[in-house]
Amino acid sequence: MPGEGERLEAARAGDEGAFRALAEPHRRGLLAHCYRMSGSLQEAEELVQDAMLRAWRGLPGFEGRSSFKTWLYRIATHAALDAQKAASVRRLPAGEGEPTPPDTTGAPVLEPVWLEPFPDALLPDEAPSPDASLSQRQSVGFAFLQALQRLPPTQRAALLLKEVVGSSAAEVAELLDTTTPAVNSLLQRARTTLGEAPPPEPADERHEPLLRAYLQAFESANVGDLVNLLRDDARLSMPPVPSWYLGVDAIAAWLGQNVLRPEAAGRFRGSLTRANGRPAVALHARGEDGVFRLLGVHVIEVVDGRIADVVAFMDPTVLRFFDLPAEI
Repeated sequence: MPGEGERLEAARAGDEGAFRALAEPHRRGLLAHCYRMSGSLQEAEELVQDAMLRAWRGLPGFEGRSSFKTWLYRIATHAALDAQKAASVRRLPAGEGEPTPPDTTGAPVLEPVWLEPFPDALLPDEAPSPDASLSQRQSVGFAFLQALQRLPPTQRAALLLKEVVGSSAAEVAELLDTTTPAVNSLLQRARTTLGEAPPPEPADERHEPLLRAYLQAFESANVGDLVNLLRDDARLSMPPVPSWYLGVDAIAAWLGQNVLRPEAAGRFRGSLTRANGRPAVALHARGEDGVFRLLGVHVIEVVDGRIADVVAFMDPTVLRFFDLPAEI
């Protein structure tokens, strides 16, 4: 099997297959990196495609002073920085203004303002760099992503390259076309803004019974059973709808009025998945033709054995990234 050097020479000579063999092993890592930069998996997919095209076209100018992987990250990071010049800050509904009364539901906001989910199955399966201080799952957690969005794009890029990709300050300086002291300054300001590191990753096996009880509550349309799984201060949000609900009473009232009415028993079927370093539940809803179609993915945070936060993503354009059947 040809080594990287041989494949690189073949790619420089115009061999697209050799280029794909070099670049494809890094695609998932680049996708996660661009997602952290943008908060959007759809945008990240476009950025990676753009970066791959830039790399193919720029391959004759690659002098090999850094690894091919580092060179790809440089191209992808600059593509993301270019895109961020005109991008809005992405967020989640919960915490934006006052909670919504349970008898109210806002109209969907379809502009690119919401964070999108990232299936854990798309995270790179390569061993993390020993110099990275954040795991792949921690670095796609919602709290961390929302904090990242508050950073200027160059600070965001420096922090991700250092703490997640595991590059040294000198390597980050080369990637960002700046100096090592400038990178250290960017990192210091970014860390001051972010504060504490993300919380530990959840333990899947401990939460599975809770998640299955959540599924059962939806499948049987039993609001009382669902409420018993929630913390008193639980939150529910449903991007792209801007409304969000705080506390078990508000959540129970809204669900009882709009989703889990008695006649909804048997309308939902669910399965377990993962997204953004959290456990998640996928729900299919039965249509008038009897076919169950993918309705949403509920990303769930569990604190002390009870559900503290549910982000229910219902936009079909983001659900397509999950390895879930459209119909069952």
